[in-house]
Amino acid sequence: MTEETPLTPQQEDDALAAELALGLLDGEDAQNAVARLSADPAFAQNVRDWQERLAGMAEGMTPVMAPARAWQGIRERLGHIAAPLTEDPTRTLPWWRGPAGLLAGLIAIAAIAAFLWLRN
Repeated sequence: MTEETPLTPQQEDDALAAELALGLLDGEDAQNAVARLSADPAFAQNVRDWQERLAGMAEGMTPVMAPARAWQGIRERLGHIAAPLTEDPTRTLPWWRGPAGLLAGLIAIAAIAAFLWLRN
């Protein structure tokens, strides 16, 4: 087992600057870090340093377009679209799930209500 040693305040600031540069912060943490950029010049410089280091890592990379099937899968998992042919377009609904079923249900309710009213 290893024991975790707590971060020093300088290490915490460095980690926060890196998270801000990577865009990993959200909500109140992001708002506080962005507000700190204008109030703390040393922190702002640390964020700029991280941005430059990270940009240097991406310089040698060639952008590659994701295949269409990958975007299709992402949209399906997010629930934005249905997968192709997940539903059979030739399938018909049973009669009780359409307008005839609704009408039959209303007639049955009316008949039961009339029966109960006339019974008393």
